[in-house]
Amino acid sequence: MRYRWLIKITAICSCLAGVTAMGCSGYTPTTKLVEESSSGIVYQVSEQEALDLVYGAMHEVLPEQKIYQPAKPRVGLFVHEQLRPGDVRYARFKETTYIYEVDILRVEGTDSRGNTISGYTYAIKGNGDLKAGPGNLAKIDQKIKSTFDQTDRGIMATAVSVQEAAPPAISSPPPAPAPKASAVEQPKAPSENDAFEKLEKLKKLLDQGIITQEEFDAKKRELLDRI
Repeated sequence: MRYRWLIKITAICSCLAGVTAMGCSGYTPTTKLVEESSSGIVYQVSEQEALDLVYGAMHEVLPEQKIYQPAKPRVGLFVHEQLRPGDVRYARFKETTYIYEVDILRVEGTDSRGNTISGYTYAIKGNGDLKAGPGNLAKIDQKIKSTFDQTDRGIMATAVSVQEAAPPAISSPPPAPAPKASAVEQPKAPSENDAFEKLEKLKKLLDQGIITQEEFDAKKRELLDRI
């Protein structure tokens, strides 16, 4: 009888420690089944919105734990919960740990009308020997599912497939400003003093015989007209 109960408990823990794909009920062993499944819910949210929803759910279930982001190109969040030996809860004789991982997946599928839809979903998994780990994993999954559903942007789709993460938008450098056309300097109208000074110089040139009377009269009229 004791062994039967041990087998049952082991089976339950193994099931809870698996992966939940597509945010649906039930656990599946790997995130690959998201692509192999025939249907699932596609949430039409942005990648950042999906991360915010998952963060809120994980923080609510594990408020004292630090939440990390995995290395690129993976998109998601994870928590590494640790208890040291001597902790009266679950680590009396050895260190126990549990890692909760949630991947944000960009997916594409077909809705009931045959239209192609795209968006995001999540896949959750956990691993470790912390006694409360499997239970917390199930709570995180339920909370994420509830949080995503509350957006009212989930669409049941068929032929769902995982897409590569959208590349970051590369903003093209702004065009270099066009060089300003150099304005053609217009001759400034001479002031009265300038005109008189030039007339005096012209008069000296006339007296010295350098310019003719006609040239003097023409320049004189030009200066006077510009005053």
